[in-house]
Amino acid sequence: MRAKRPNVFIKIPGTKEGIAAIEESIFNGIPVNVTLLFSAEQYLAAAEAFLRGVERRIDAGLNPDVSSVASLFISRWDTAVASKVSADSKTSSGSLLEKRPSRLTGLFLTRTAGSGR
Repeated sequence: MRAKRPNVFIKIPGTKEGIAAIEESIFNGIPVNVTLLFSAEQYLAAAEAFLRGVERRIDAGLNPDVSSVASLFISRWDTAVASKVSADSKTSSGSLLEKRPSRLTGLFLTRTAGSGR
């Protein structure tokens, strides 16, 4: 069943159990909001599931454009890396990632480009 609204996203956890659901949903053209992402490994697994779903759409002759988002828990990432970066990398509130969230995308693109994806 389709909601027939461009701004409806189905929440799927970025857990081990949710990865298959992300791929299947994307393949079926269902926009998703991936939640519960607490690590770079979870983020990459979710992104790879998204890409597999898009690749399957292309192979099936379907439009690969399926809007989706990944909701990162920035505070957990900040805590995990706080002791590994210099003080000038942090914002006035002490956050590391609010300054440059696009670095996560860069990490993903670098890792996937190196693997031939």
